[in-house]
Amino acid sequence: MNLSPNFTFEELTRTDNRHLLQKNRDMANANPAIKAALTRVAVELLEPIRALFKVPVQINSGYRCPELNTAVGGSATSQHVRGEAADIVIRGFETEALEVEAVRKILRELPDLKFGQMLVEFGCIHVSLGTKREVAHYDVPTKTKRPINI
Repeated sequence: MNLSPNFTFEELTRTDNRHLLQKNRDMANANPAIKAALTRVAVELLEPIRALFKVPVQINSGYRCPELNTAVGGSATSQHVRGEAADIVIRGFETEALEVEAVRKILRELPDLKFGQMLVEFGCIHVSLGTKREVAHYDVPTKTKRPINI
C-alpha cells in the first residue's frame, strides 16, 4: 500500500527481525493514528528528501511495535513506536562523513522542512516528525549526542 508516491506501508514497517515482521505490520495496520503518522513521515519528510537528492531513499526502520522496539534496543520514548520516525539511507551517502554532508544539504536546501530530529546514527540518518529541528550525531551504544556543525 502506497503512503506517498515513492514510499509504501511495507517499507515503513519492515524489519530484519523476521519473527516480529507480521506482528509489527499487523499492529501498525490496526491503528489509524500510526498509519496517519507513517503517511506524514512519507509525505512531509521522505518525499522532499528524495526529491532533493534525486535518488532512492532506503528505509532501515520506520514503525516499531513495542516488542520490536525492545528487541532492537530502542528508547522507551522512541518516536518509532508511534510511527513518527524513520531511519534512512540516501543512495550515494552511505558513510558517516557523507551522511553528515547529506544532513547539511537538507538543512541548506530545504530550510522550511519541519522535523523533530535529524540524527546521524550508525549507518543511517534518523528523521522524525516535529518542529524542534534537533540536528546531531547520535552514538547508539553510549546514547550520547554531539552537535553537527552546519
